[in-house]
Amino acid sequence: MCPIECKGNTCVKVTGSCTVCEPGFYGDICDKACPLRNCKNNICYQTDGQCTECATGLYGAVCDQICPDNCNKECDRITGVCNECKTGFYYAFCDKSCPQNCKGDTCNKTNGHCKECKAGYYGVHCDKMCPHDCNDNFCIQTNGYCAGLTDTINTAAVGIGVGCGVVILVLVILVIVQTRRLSMKHRDNSGPIQMSDILQQVKKHEIKTDIVNLKNQLELDATPANINYPVSGTTDGNYGPFARDICMASLEGANMVWWRGTLPSKARIQKIDIEFRIADHADGFALWISNDTGIPSGNKCYEDVDAGVPNLTQNITSCNRTGRRVMIIITRTPPRTEYMDVCEVDIYGCFTHKYGDQCQFNCTHCKHGCDPDNGVCDSTHCNAGWTGPQYCDQACSSVTFGENCVEECHCKTPGCNGVTGLCHTQGCQTGYHGTSCSQGCSNTTFGENCSSMCHCETPRCDSGTGHCIVTGCAAGWKGESCDTQCSANTFGKDCLLTCHCKTPGCNHVTGICFSSDGCSDEYIGSSCSKRCDDGFFGPSCAPCSTGCTDPVCNRTSGYCSCKDGYHGNDCSQMCPTKCKGPTCAKVTGSCTGCDQGFYGNACLDRCPVNCGTNTCFQYSGFCTVCEPGFYGDICDKACQLRNCKNNICNQTDGQCTECAPGLYGAVCDQICPDNCNEECDRITGVCNGTFTTT
Repeated sequence: MCPIECKGNTCVKVTGSCTVCEPGFYGDICDKACPLRNCKNNICYQTDGQCTECATGLYGAVCDQICPDNCNKECDRITGVCNECKTGFYYAFCDKSCPQNCKGDTCNKTNGHCKECKAGYYGVHCDKMCPHDCNDNFCIQTNGYCAGLTDTINTAAVGIGVGCGVVILVLVILVIVQTRRLSMKHRDNSGPIQMSDILQQVKKHEIKTDIVNLKNQLELDATPANINYPVSGTTDGNYGPFARDICMASLEGANMVWWRGTLPSKARIQKIDIEFRIADHADGFALWISNDTGIPSGNKCYEDVDAGVPNLTQNITSCNRTGRRVMIIITRTPPRTEYMDVCEVDIYGCFTHKYGDQCQFNCTHCKHGCDPDNGVCDSTHCNAGWTGPQYCDQACSSVTFGENCVEECHCKTPGCNGVTGLCHTQGCQTGYHGTSCSQGCSNTTFGENCSSMCHCETPRCDSGTGHCIVTGCAAGWKGESCDTQCSANTFGKDCLLTCHCKTPGCNHVTGICFSSDGCSDEYIGSSCSKRCDDGFFGPSCAPCSTGCTDPVCNRTSGYCSCKDGYHGNDCSQMCPTKCKGPTCAKVTGSCTGCDQGFYGNACLDRCPVNCGTNTCFQYSGFCTVCEPGFYGDICDKACQLRNCKNNICNQTDGQCTECAPGLYGAVCDQICPDNCNEECDRITGVCNGTFTTT
């Protein structure tokens, strides 16, 4: 059965992984509780448990930060910028108060411009008072003209006639408006209002319905201005003639004077209209579009280079650029100075990622914005998660992601997030790794999540199987994928070499012993893998002893059979010089026999001087026989009896072995009978053999 926390009780047939988790859980089988308590609807990403959205009023990577106080509930997940402000506040974090004369205490979130003014006020900030003679104390917000027409002007409008059609009516309204405007402008000036002035103003400012004017969203700054002619007068809808609060005039001349309008965000500028006050002051002016704060900065899109002074009214269409700041800059070569005298600036276009005749459509998937007229992306780059040849309006497929969907995610269970590439179900296909499973294994890794390493002699293996592209493993490795390290005491290419360390264990690549006590006997080299040649032995392969009967000795110990005259396990020692043969015991070196006249293990001692034939026993030195006239172990005692035959006595007790002729008795002290023929029995005295008669 599918895990109980799988939403809809559905899971992957093969693995049993949940396709989607119930709210509050994540993981392959949805067995882990979402760790964060600030997730919207308690829903987190199945792969890592992070919030998909923050609960209302919270933001941040882990939804642990509180949106600014004046946000209307929600704010941007990353920056904390308010999506909407509470009534009475504006700007990114809704930390600025709307102007006090905004109707209903409401204003534009971006720039703080009032949406409507309270009765008696006009202007973008509703900080200007309507003329005192306006009906009901109400005037038009953009220009301060009274909303109610006087009887004289009403009569003039009626006199035009209804049958002239809608176009005539529109012109009449414009004439009326301009008449009212000029009457106000000339309130403090002498001379009548000229109809030519009215018609010129009507012609100059036709009704525009095919493009959006962004000037009311500008934040203005400029060269220091005269207090009576502030920079705010350049976007108030009044195009002149020059008067207080209607136009801007710089306070004093300078080598460079400038005017700048900053939009709340980047916009695609299509057209810029400027109403200068004095043509000579505008000579050589330049327009710049920029995203930076420098003056000047960005791209210079127009410069007055024609001979003579420019027209007061400028309609610039060459500044088709994307930017946030528009700058008018006039420079003069010292010592000449100039003034900035501007009555009105209109900037037409759409904010980035907007298009249409009223900028009412979105092209949010174009990375660099789009053409304000038709929505075609300005570049071939689409935002992550989207593609398409012109409009970036096609979502990535289930196995692609990123900008223009050019990245591929190789998830074990196909399907990933089109923006991040994060797999819906954790795990990569064999041969890929990374959070989006888009990175192929390196030349030396393979398998699931590229977690296995192949050690090919030519570094590169199949990312799936690990089999080397060019057959053969690097030293120290073996196996089809060269991912198995040589076993203990083997090393090198294909693990075919053996290290013979005295303490087992060596490096699987070089064979160098881990221990410092060297090689086993009969092996040498840094890897203890070389065996001694015939005739050599031991850790240094020393030559076998010349005392060996065979030139080849044991490679480990050097032991061998010895030639005559040599002894020791390795036959390296000579037998003592007086050994008979000369031979001696192999292990001890003791002589097996001594030359005549010598005795002892090494036959170094001479036999006693009275030993017969100059011989004695090897180990005791006792005489084997004594010279006549002597007895004892070492024949050092003279025979005591003079009656012994040939002066020979028993070597042990000195007694005569035989009596001298004519004598008998234990000590040969008795004389044989007279008639015995020389000898008689040693004990009884009975004559031996014959005897003589008398």
